[in-house]
Amino acid sequence: MKTEKRKAKVGERIVITDDFLSSGEYKMGDILTVEKSVPEVVGVLGHIIAQGMDNIILDNEYEVIVDEKETKADNVEIIEKLQAELEALKEYEATLEKKFNDLVSSLGKTDVVRI
Repeated sequence: MKTEKRKAKVGERIVITDDFLSSGEYKMGDILTVEKSVPEVVGVLGHIIAQGMDNIILDNEYEVIVDEKETKADNVEIIEKLQAELEALKEYEATLEKKFNDLVSSLGKTDVVRI
């Protein structure tokens, strides 16, 4: 899926990239269709209203979908990002485990029960 960061027009489909004002009505990754587009003017932030939604969606909370076809390259990129996040989490877990073991050692306790 290809997206562009620009003002959406009525009828275009958007993907939520930030759910700042959602109040739980929409979340990151949701794909919605624009029902009304309101330009930014002095004192009013640009926003849209999506079909079936009560809340406004600020222009900085979405990207416009320009091509909904998922390509193999898109999926590879997603997998690579997830693998990098997983590795970072594993490293963080190892760091926490080392700190835990160091703390236990410094207390002189050998019979610590792990949950």
